[in-house]
Amino acid sequence: MITAADAEFHERDESNPDWAETRFMSFSVPEEQLFGNVYVLARPNVGAVISDITVQRGIALHPYEMDFHDPQMHLPCPDSFSKFTLRNGLSMEAVRAPYDYHYSYTHNLGSCSFELDFTAVSEPFDCHDPDQNPKLGDATFQGLGDQWLNGHYDVLGHVTGELELRGKRYTVDCYDGADHSWGPRKEEGRRAIGWTAVAFGEDYGLHVVTAADIRSGEVFYDDFRFGYVVDDGKTYGLVDASVEATRIEMIGVSNHVKAVDVRGKEHEFWGTAIAGHPQYTLNPCQGVFQSLYRYEHEGRVGYGEGADCFGLDFLAERLSSLGRKR
Repeated sequence: MITAADAEFHERDESNPDWAETRFMSFSVPEEQLFGNVYVLARPNVGAVISDITVQRGIALHPYEMDFHDPQMHLPCPDSFSKFTLRNGLSMEAVRAPYDYHYSYTHNLGSCSFELDFTAVSEPFDCHDPDQNPKLGDATFQGLGDQWLNGHYDVLGHVTGELELRGKRYTVDCYDGADHSWGPRKEEGRRAIGWTAVAFGEDYGLHVVTAADIRSGEVFYDDFRFGYVVDDGKTYGLVDASVEATRIEMIGVSNHVKAVDVRGKEHEFWGTAIAGHPQYTLNPCQGVFQSLYRYEHEGRVGYGEGADCFGLDFLAERLSSLGRKR
């Protein structure tokens, strides 16, 4: 069960340089095809932070086409993870931990700024809580990798505020997700996951994590790892889910999501991307390909992020000229 204490740094072996704690939040202005991410990876044992802010309008197939990204790889680590200001201009405060957060950002060169409030609309989903995650103890869950095996939670929320990007202001009013992970995390790009979210409002949304692979140059989502649905404001763990997507190069342009929750209720969505981009600055060992999908379901319109997170060595083994010869 996630409590207010989980908004902070966690107890750890302070001699382990691989210990990491991460924060992630995504947001969008769908009518403008704008899609943004806020990411922080802290290593309190070595006193360093990685932080990346990315905002893209529409679809960019290559990094040089992107509207804004600000990666900072050697920031001093703050003393607290529930209220901090980093040298890249990002501030975060847990105003009602672990539910509500305020994010403030001003780019050091003036290209982007925002003031955003994340207000949870459901209980945080703890993938280590047997009362929430029916996949706990399953071999596929345990095979996800060490980065989430110590602790991880996701939460659906209402994101509101204002964004300024290259001189133009936008009102942000969307439903999206945030998460926090902690545990040992090596900078080794050997794994791949698919991260899919769908949100229609405060009463209905879904989050799915799967394994991912590349076979004969094509990306596949493999074993379902864990996930949840928020339905009428209540959170239910998923017992099964599948995701398929079509792509232009590595950027997803459409997807199909199916899931079954612990009640036996089925959920199915078809999405079309309205924004997307490659992100090689989230973490130096990863290449991430993100899309903002638009969904229609029973007369409602929703949006959500789909992200394919690949270790660079994972990509090299499958797509490079030398890797393909093995």
